[in-house]
Amino acid sequence: SDDSGARRPRPLCLLQAGQLSSRLELDAEPLSHYLALNPVSIGEEIVSLAKRHPTGCELLCISEGALNGQKLRLLIPILRKHYDAILLDCPVGDRWLTEVAVDLSELVLALGLPTRRSSTAAGAWADDAWRRGFEGRTALLVNRVEHDDPVPPALVGGFIHQAQLPDDQLVAAADAHGLPWSLAFDSLAARHLREAARQALGDLLQPEAVNAA
Repeated sequence: SDDSGARRPRPLCLLQAGQLSSRLELDAEPLSHYLALNPVSIGEEIVSLAKRHPTGCELLCISEGALNGQKLRLLIPILRKHYDAILLDCPVGDRWLTEVAVDLSELVLALGLPTRRSSTAAGAWADDAWRRGFEGRTALLVNRVEHDDPVPPALVGGFIHQAQLPDDQLVAAADAHGLPWSLAFDSLAARHLREAARQALGDLLQPEAVNAA
């Protein structure tokens, strides 16, 4: 807490093992092993497996296939006791897990690039959201948007909420120096991302705390 008594938000990101988790030097084995040993109950000791990132976010990593819908329903209530926001990296190929994740989420965030391939995938996702009635809590985040190359209307047309992150050379420069690019305060992409987080998370992010989220 700071001198005013305000508490900084405590976010958690649960990542699937892959390229990003490898760059962050996360080990998927501890959480995957814990869930294998505890198939029907999860204790609060699971929080001790999280690793703190320089942004202030805590990170958990899990192997592909180690998490299913049943285990997610057990895991999320435990995590909500300790964290203000939980970001779940959900593989779209697992239909059951995706259904449970959508059911448990307050915000469903789809990620895409300003490409034809992303437009096709985003359109299918938007159609599904409207058909199943969660379009109001679904948003699209478009990454690496060129200044002189507008986002295809087909990419964003089906979404009520969307945000765009500009392609930014400072992101690569920050990564090269080991600095999380969201903390590169001269970066236009980082500023857009912080504003999107402020709009999505509302009162959770006070002005003095947004830069650490």
